[in-house]
Amino acid sequence: MESKNPNKTFAILQNRSTFIQSWRQSSIKDCLRCKRCYMFRYRWCLVPNYTRVSKGSSLGSIVHRLFELSQIPDGVKQVEKEVGEKIQELRKIRDSGADLLGDYDRDIKTLEQNFNKAKMMVAIFNEKFPRPAGLEVLGREIKAGVVFNAAMGKDQPPLAVPVTGILDELDYMKDGDLLFVRDYKNTTRPISFTLTGYQWTLQPRIYRILVGAALAQVGREDLVDRVADGFILDILQVPSIEMSGADRDFTIKKKELKSGPRKGQVIEEKEYFGDPDPINYLERCKLWYAEKGLEAASSFAIRFNEDPMNAELMTTLNDVAPYAGLVPVPELFPRDPSASFCKEWERVCEYYPLCSCDPSAWPAVIESQYKMEQPTVDNPAFAPIEVEYAETGAVAKYKPIFLEGAENGIHRNPKPTA
Repeated sequence: MESKNPNKTFAILQNRSTFIQSWRQSSIKDCLRCKRCYMFRYRWCLVPNYTRVSKGSSLGSIVHRLFELSQIPDGVKQVEKEVGEKIQELRKIRDSGADLLGDYDRDIKTLEQNFNKAKMMVAIFNEKFPRPAGLEVLGREIKAGVVFNAAMGKDQPPLAVPVTGILDELDYMKDGDLLFVRDYKNTTRPISFTLTGYQWTLQPRIYRILVGAALAQVGREDLVDRVADGFILDILQVPSIEMSGADRDFTIKKKELKSGPRKGQVIEEKEYFGDPDPINYLERCKLWYAEKGLEAASSFAIRFNEDPMNAELMTTLNDVAPYAGLVPVPELFPRDPSASFCKEWERVCEYYPLCSCDPSAWPAVIESQYKMEQPTVDNPAFAPIEVEYAETGAVAKYKPIFLEGAENGIHRNPKPTA
């Protein structure tokens, strides 16, 4: 159970830096699902201190990076270099004697396996789905941000909501004068299941309205008044097969059966030798993708047919907007009452140790299990605002911070004073 005394919980903010950040599609999604998770992750900026391997070391992250760079000369070599540097960092820690349980040694092997598997997946995809003629890539990994008025109705005061995002790729099809946002994805599930309802999710809607700012970033002022005509998804399912003894080289030997109903028949058997060969694994995965078809690898476009600032998106932005500036205390940031977010994707939420105890115990739990990680600054114009709270004042007396401004341009609220 949690304390209902606002002055008591307000005290947990003393000597703690909190932050007001622009919205991303991921933070909007988290806030809609669980306000408390949003508070810990984006306002208090807490991360578990037990993470050994960086986020960029997962199979999905490496696949994404290879998707991004495999289309340019020496792009795969660049990713291989980045992975090699991460492996060297882990080896230094392991060799320093800190790896008492062998965790870092396992991480090194996992990272090597992830890179080899990701390289194989993207190579198969690029062979299966070559880029069409007439496609102009306007930019990759474009960091864009806009502030738009999310007020619903002409009589409502302006509600300026800052939204940022990183567009994987922005493509222009000269034939047809079409502008597409391209996004790279990978999944462990069949593609049709993964993309169920995707067209009305936050990502395509948010990225669509970021296109103008992205075009300005890449110097295409002639197109800045455009919104995206559609969304291209390059998506891969992770093969369910792993490299194994079946990927070793082999010779075919003939063998005569000595007993049973087939006695006297001569059959052929594989006799394996050596270590598993990545080339053999690649060929086996090609067969796997061929059998699965478009359920395992696909590249297709979704054409937009709705207003960019449609009612559903506006309602969503209005729902989350206040939480960017409210005092980040538990009374104002409730937990998901269904608890489904606590165990989504069959894993326990990383903030469950905090949510399951009284806030009076939070300082001790944070000290032992978490660390504060400074928010990244993708765009200086949308830099996070650091906020510290004084001892005076209770939650009920605090006025929420909102970003105020006109409909167009970038507007920043002043740094709040305690």
